[in-house]
Amino acid sequence: MKTPDEFYLETNGKIIDIDGSYGGQCWDLWALFCLEYVGRYFTCNWVGGAKDMWYHFDELGLGEYFEKIPFEQYHELHDGDWLVWDADTNPLCWISTARNEKGEAYGHIAMFRIYNSENPEQNIILTQNPHGNPNYTHQMVCDFLGFVGALRPKCYTQDKTIPNPVERDTSKNQFSINCADTMNIRLDHTTKSESIGFGKIGYYDTDPVNMVTQDGYQWYEIEKGKWCALIPPFSEFVPIPDPEPTPTPKPEPIPDENIFVKIIKLIIELIKKISTYKS
Repeated sequence: MKTPDEFYLETNGKIIDIDGSYGGQCWDLWALFCLEYVGRYFTCNWVGGAKDMWYHFDELGLGEYFEKIPFEQYHELHDGDWLVWDADTNPLCWISTARNEKGEAYGHIAMFRIYNSENPEQNIILTQNPHGNPNYTHQMVCDFLGFVGALRPKCYTQDKTIPNPVERDTSKNQFSINCADTMNIRLDHTTKSESIGFGKIGYYDTDPVNMVTQDGYQWYEIEKGKWCALIPPFSEFVPIPDPEPTPTPKPEPIPDENIFVKIIKLIIELIKKISTYKS
């Protein structure tokens, strides 16, 4: 995943129009980020504008990829957070006053970069279409009037150390990496997600099994927030082996009836001879 500065360099000065409607809107810049990070974008099905990302966070499934940062923490923002406004207008940056057919304001969304060094109550954002002018991506000074909260990408807060293998444990489902410098460990279950390096040879516990099929691969979470693709023979899923069947006891051998009869007959003959001898 690109860093916030790499995303800025990629988009600065460009018109981003993901859905091909209304030209470059603030939502389009956010949608591009989501496409690169998640592999999909999130639609505005309620108000029809950017503030749906905050108020319908759970319905949209954003919690898998973003953390909600409430308004009260506006002094604790990070580079790369996406700020959401729900104001009719913002005098400093002229957040759009456009409304839907019900008269509801659409709101605005933009990427936070840093606080304004001259005024900590202001911020510098990467934005597009603040009130329709200029209608291209750029950085600008803004403030927190109408700000309701921020969406923090989990890809910027995750631990990026390579997982260490464990011993083989037949009581657990495990994932095995069988070669060095080959299998990427990614922060999400997609080839578009950031790779934090190559996995080490060995076994990794996957109990409970968290497997997702995406981009033509089966992805296994080998540590919280760290994924590896199943590509035999370079990697494989190693399930708990089936229990050994209980051995069926062998039946006692049945004596040969003919031999048994012969032995009885011999004993009888011996008894007769002994009796004859005594008499």
